[in-house]
Amino acid sequence: MSKFTFETTPRVICEIDGALRLGALCRELNAERVLLVSDPGLLRAGLLDAPINAMRDSGLQVTLYSDVQADPPVACTSLYNVTC
Repeated sequence: MSKFTFETTPRVICEIDGALRLGALCRELNAERVLLVSDPGLLRAGLLDAPINAMRDSGLQVTLYSDVQADPPVACTSLYNVTC
């Protein structure tokens, strides 16, 4: 395995309708552009509408990438390990 460093967020926010605050939270970080990564199922279910609208209403430029495979099979991780 190749050496790497992983750092994650210093805080996690979990609250009812928390997605509606995403625009304000991104602005606190001085963000101007957001890349939202999801799978097609969440997009089809309409679960991304509220967060996307909240961010756009805050003046953020939102780019959606929804070509992620939900629950990828083990073969995907095996392929990843071969290419690393």
